[in-house]
Amino acid sequence: MDTDGDGVEDHEGLVGNDIAIPHATYKVIGWFDASGAFNARGYVVDQDDRIRHNEAHYLTPIDDIEAATGLDFFPELDATRAQAIESVQHTDLWGSTGSGSSGAVSGGVVVIASLVPNPVGDDRPNEAVTLRNDGTEAVNLRAWRLRDRAENTWSLSGILDVGDERTFLRDYQSMALNNDGDTVELVDGGGAVVHEVTYDSAASGQTLRADSLQ
Repeated sequence: MDTDGDGVEDHEGLVGNDIAIPHATYKVIGWFDASGAFNARGYVVDQDDRIRHNEAHYLTPIDDIEAATGLDFFPELDATRAQAIESVQHTDLWGSTGSGSSGAVSGGVVVIASLVPNPVGDDRPNEAVTLRNDGTEAVNLRAWRLRDRAENTWSLSGILDVGDERTFLRDYQSMALNNDGDTVELVDGGGAVVHEVTYDSAASGQTLRADSLQ
């Protein structure tokens, strides 16, 4: 790891057959939490560092590790989101990016954008719900679901990027969008209701925009 920026790998010395001892080692971890929000942490441990009782001591902004190694750890993130995640100096080992430090990042906000309860043709495969990400980060919809008043559900999946809309078809799942009205809840991976829409009725082929129902 080149910690002084001179383009040469730093090491404490040589052992054996001129095997270099690194000046420090690093680790970068990224994960999606229960709500589908992406988070990350970076760690650097110097060879002469002997603090063993406090792992948070080794937390390091990912930007610093990228500068030292020349690597880009999350190349698929858009530049604004990458900067928000990678510039943070955390003080806690886990939790939302920005927790316990400056540069906090607001979480993803996914909402129900529209419903098609009464599509032309067979309702069972073709009923549709469109979701929109109004937040500042991509959201992993794994373990998210839609739920009606009768507790029937649709399962959801995939990554919903910032500003994107995606339509999910019923595809013969148990939850039906009743033509004479219902309440549809959007439930995140942790079981929290993050948005709900109630409608009275739907004509054949009609798209119900959620913002007109609230």
